[in-house]
Amino acid sequence: DSGKLAVVSCILWSIYETGNEKIVIVSNYTTTLDILAHLCEKYSYCYLRLDGSTPTSKRQDLVDNFNSPGSRA
Repeated sequence: DSGKLAVVSCILWSIYETGNEKIVIVSNYTTTLDILAHLCEKYSYCYLRLDGSTPTSKRQDLVDNFNSPGSRA
Protein backbone atom coordinates (compact mmCIF):
# COMPACT_ATOMS: atom_id res chain seq x y z
CA ASP A 1 0.00 0.00 0.00
CA SER A 2 1.21 3.46 -0.84
CA GLY A 3 1.29 6.36 1.57
CA LYS A 4 -1.43 8.15 -0.37
CA LEU A 5 -3.68 5.11 -0.21
CA ALA A 6 -3.15 4.91 3.55
CA VAL A 7 -4.22 8.55 3.89
CA VAL A 8 -7.31 7.97 1.74
CA SER A 9 -8.12 4.90 3.82
CA CYS A 10 -7.97 6.96 7.03
CA ILE A 11 -10.16 9.68 5.53
CA LEU A 12 -12.72 7.14 4.34
CA TRP A 13 -12.79 5.50 7.78
CA SER A 14 -13.36 8.86 9.47
CA ILE A 15 -16.21 9.68 7.11
CA TYR A 16 -17.70 6.20 7.46
CA GLU A 17 -17.62 6.48 11.25
CA THR A 18 -19.65 9.71 11.27
CA GLY A 19 -22.35 7.98 9.27
CA ASN A 20 -23.75 11.18 7.79
CA GLU A 21 -21.24 12.34 5.19
CA LYS A 22 -20.64 11.37 1.60
CA ILE A 23 -17.52 11.79 -0.48
CA VAL A 24 -16.76 12.07 -4.17
CA ILE A 25 -13.37 10.88 -5.37
CA VAL A 26 -12.30 11.89 -8.85
CA SER A 27 -9.46 10.33 -10.79
CA ASN A 28 -8.21 10.52 -14.35
CA TYR A 29 -7.18 6.86 -14.16
CA THR A 30 -9.47 3.84 -14.00
CA THR A 31 -6.67 1.88 -12.36
CA THR A 32 -6.84 4.26 -9.41
CA LEU A 33 -10.60 3.80 -9.27
CA ASP A 34 -10.07 0.02 -9.30
CA ILE A 35 -7.74 0.30 -6.31
CA LEU A 36 -10.21 2.52 -4.45
CA ALA A 37 -13.08 0.14 -5.23
CA HIS A 38 -11.00 -2.72 -3.83
CA LEU A 39 -10.34 -0.67 -0.68
CA CYS A 40 -14.07 0.00 -0.25
CA GLU A 41 -14.89 -3.67 -0.73
CA LYS A 42 -12.17 -4.71 1.73
CA TYR A 43 -13.73 -2.57 4.48
CA SER A 44 -17.36 -3.11 3.39
CA TYR A 45 -17.89 0.56 2.54
CA CYS A 46 -20.84 1.30 0.29
CA TYR A 47 -19.75 3.01 -2.90
CA LEU A 48 -20.93 3.89 -6.36
CA ARG A 49 -18.67 4.12 -9.35
CA LEU A 50 -19.26 6.26 -12.39
CA ASP A 51 -16.56 6.28 -15.06
CA GLY A 52 -16.24 6.25 -18.82
CA SER A 53 -17.36 2.63 -19.01
CA THR A 54 -20.65 3.37 -17.23
CA PRO A 55 -23.48 3.26 -19.77
CA THR A 56 -25.11 6.65 -20.24
CA SER A 57 -28.48 5.06 -19.49
CA LYS A 58 -27.27 4.21 -15.95
CA ARG A 59 -25.43 7.41 -15.06
CA GLN A 60 -28.40 9.46 -13.88
CA ASP A 61 -29.58 6.56 -11.69
CA LEU A 62 -26.15 6.51 -10.01
CA VAL A 63 -26.24 10.27 -9.44
CA ASP A 64 -29.80 10.09 -8.07
CA ASN A 65 -28.82 7.22 -5.78
CA PHE A 66 -25.83 9.17 -4.47
CA ASN A 67 -27.95 12.28 -3.89
CA SER A 68 -30.68 10.34 -2.09
CA PRO A 69 -30.79 11.39 1.59
CA GLY A 70 -30.93 7.79 2.84
CA SER A 71 -28.08 6.53 0.68
CA ARG A 72 -24.82 5.47 2.37
CA ALA A 73 -23.02 5.33 -0.98
